[in-house]
Amino acid sequence: MLISKAWVWGLALLACVHGSNLSAQSFGFFGGTSTLVGRSADSARTGYDVGGFVEFATAYRPLAIRGVLEFQQTVGNQPLGPENFVTSPAPNVTSVSVEAVFRMARLGLVRPYLLGGVGFYHFGGRPTLVAHSEETKFGTAVGVGGEVQLQRVRVFGEVHYHSIAGVHILPISVGLRF
Repeated sequence: MLISKAWVWGLALLACVHGSNLSAQSFGFFGGTSTLVGRSADSARTGYDVGGFVEFATAYRPLAIRGVLEFQQTVGNQPLGPENFVTSPAPNVTSVSVEAVFRMARLGLVRPYLLGGVGFYHFGGRPTLVAHSEETKFGTAVGVGGEVQLQRVRVFGEVHYHSIAGVHILPISVGLRF
C-alpha cells in the first residue's frame, strides 16, 4: 500500500516539475538520531534516521521543493504484563513526503533554511504507536536546517518535527547535498 501511495506522490511531484518549470537542482543523503516525543515516547528511546532526497529549484529562487524518502527506527520496551517486562519490536516509520525549503540569507559560512511538508508515513513494529501494528497515515513535518558549501558538496544539519496521527517524532540529522 505504501508503494502505491509513493507512486501517486511521485507522479504528482513529476507533474509539478513539468508544469512549473522546476529543474532538478540537487540530491542528498542524511542520517542521524530519531526520538519519539510526547505521549508516544512512553516506552521508546532514541534510535536512528536515514534517508535521501531529490531537490528541485523554482523560479522563486529561495524556494525549492524536495521529494524525500526516509526510514526511522527507535529502540523500545513494551511491558506485556504487571510482572513481565520484555523487549518488543522497536517502532519504525518509513515515509514518502514532499517538502518546501525556504533558504534565507547567508550568516557567515552557514546558510539557514526552513522546511515544511506533508507525506505518508508507514508504521511498523509496535502496535501501540497507532491502531494497528502496520498502518499508513498522512502527516506533516516542519523543521530548520543550515548548510555549509565545501567545494562541490554541501554539508547540512536539520531538525524536523513530524506529527502523524497523534505520534510525534523528532529526527536530528546531518548529511551531504550534491
